[in-house]
Amino acid sequence: MASESADDPQKPSETRSGHAPRFRPESVWVAALLASSAAVLLGLVIYLALHLVLLKGVAPDEVVKTTLTVMAGLAAVLTGVYAYRKQRLSEADGLRADADQGRADGEQLTLRYSTAAEQLGHEKAAVRLAGVFAMARLADDWQEQRQQCIDVLCAYLRMPAERVMDPSESEVRATIVRTISAHLREDSASSWSKHDFDFRGAVLHDAIFSGVTFSGKKTIFNGATFTGKFTIFDKATFSGNFTTFSEATFSGMITSFDQTTFSGMITSFQMATFSRGTTADEATVKASFLGSTVVWGPITPRTLPSPAPDTA
Repeated sequence: MASESADDPQKPSETRSGHAPRFRPESVWVAALLASSAAVLLGLVIYLALHLVLLKGVAPDEVVKTTLTVMAGLAAVLTGVYAYRKQRLSEADGLRADADQGRADGEQLTLRYSTAAEQLGHEKAAVRLAGVFAMARLADDWQEQRQQCIDVLCAYLRMPAERVMDPSESEVRATIVRTISAHLREDSASSWSKHDFDFRGAVLHDAIFSGVTFSGKKTIFNGATFTGKFTIFDKATFSGNFTTFSEATFSGMITSFDQTTFSGMITSFQMATFSRGTTADEATVKASFLGSTVVWGPITPRTLPSPAPDTA
């Protein structure tokens, strides 16, 4: 067999002669000797400069003391410069490490987003449920892209409910509503209240938004359909600039906005319809409409726009 090459790339620790570099103790002694010689030479130069120029006529022992003081001062300065330089290098290394970690974290979050999105589009309901929880956890962890994660969950609800009669699909959609609602309450570890929500045209079955706070710029339920036995918005707060239920359909047996406050700039129930169990009056009799503009039509509940009295 041919002998191994000295330049074998598989052995980067070896030198071209085929031997790994070795630590040589004599190199330390050489460096120490050179440093000592340089210090002695510098001290001699300082002594001569002081003795012959600045301190001419002063006793030699005083010149020596002054020389040592000057050398000590120079040593302190050099030590300070070295420490400062070492600190700056350490900080630079730390910044580079943080940047590298940030890029790694960003790549990991992006991968999690792609995985969750793929799960939401899976044909099996169990996988789609996993995608709901994965996207919600990502929204909690990724504040910079939280709105985008919320938008994906809302977009799922806006998609045509092709499998609306499938109990498993209904559970997926109900889970999204419960997840969003839980993140809008005061006791949520990660609040989504300040973000926008677009439920335009969504089908929301047995939706419960009790105690939630929508304080983002826009909360949109335009054309949404609320189905099931109940639709509950009790003790909710809508304080964003724009809240709209225009052309929404409330077809559940019970629809309630009890002790709900609408304090945004514009609140609209224009062309909203209440059918089956609850009328618009009954649904909103205990709600408070405090915003500057409230739009209704063709139905105008009797309590608008003043706050409803507490009849509890």
